[in-house]
Amino acid sequence: QDGNNILKVDSSGNTSVFASGGNLNFPLGLALDTTGSLFAASARNQTIVKVDSNGAQSVFASGGNFANPHGLRFNQY
Repeated sequence: QDGNNILKVDSSGNTSVFASGGNLNFPLGLALDTTGSLFAASARNQTIVKVDSNGAQSVFASGGNFANPHGLRFNQY
C-alpha cells in the first residue's frame, strides 16, 4: 500500500484519500490547527507539510532541523 497517503475517515467509517503524493513522503505525526489545516511530518522529505481543508499542500517548514521528523504538537499559547 502507498505510504504517501493521508486518509480521511467519515463518521460512518468510510475512508477517502485526503492528501497524496506531492510533498508527502512517508507522512508521520499529524496535527490539526484551529483553522482545520492539517500538518504532517514528512519524514523522508525532512519537511513539515501543511494541507488545507481542500487538500492543497504547501511546505510549512524544512531544513536541517527537520531530519526525519516523526511527531508534531501545537503550543496553545
